[in-house]
Amino acid sequence: QVEPYLNLGNTTHRYYTTRKASRTNGFTWRNQSHVVVKVKSDTKFSNANFEDLAEAVENAILLNNEGNQQWSLSHIVRTASNSGDDGGALVTWLHEIGHQVHYKAGNPRVPVPYGHGVTEYSLHNDFEWHAEHFALWILNRDALAKWDEGIAVYFDKLLKAAL
Repeated sequence: QVEPYLNLGNTTHRYYTTRKASRTNGFTWRNQSHVVVKVKSDTKFSNANFEDLAEAVENAILLNNEGNQQWSLSHIVRTASNSGDDGGALVTWLHEIGHQVHYKAGNPRVPVPYGHGVTEYSLHNDFEWHAEHFALWILNRDALAKWDEGIAVYFDKLLKAAL
């Protein structure tokens, strides 16, 4: 059913699935404008509490400042918040949308020195830095700006460039 929509011919399955599904909660494809998020059958974005997600951003920044940087924002939400898997799935979706925004803006380089990121995952490369910080920015721009105003302003401009 997805094949005609994506217009990829009989190779759609290669771009709509991953062989490492147990190791990922979502993925996207640079050459197409879609994201895939793995969820449980009872997952509902509407069950995610946005106040809880905004607080998770504050917690990620606090843990980073204390030298206890966490793997990802999604990990924090899934393990240390009331939003659990519903909120974690939403954060993963935002992360993957962040990749698409980065692609649409022309894949700019990270605007800060290497090592300046809130989560461990954001330090892997420019793509993960953009996706992780995009999710932080969407969910709690004020907390991100309090930590680093330049990054918040960067994402304000990046979104405009992508649109």
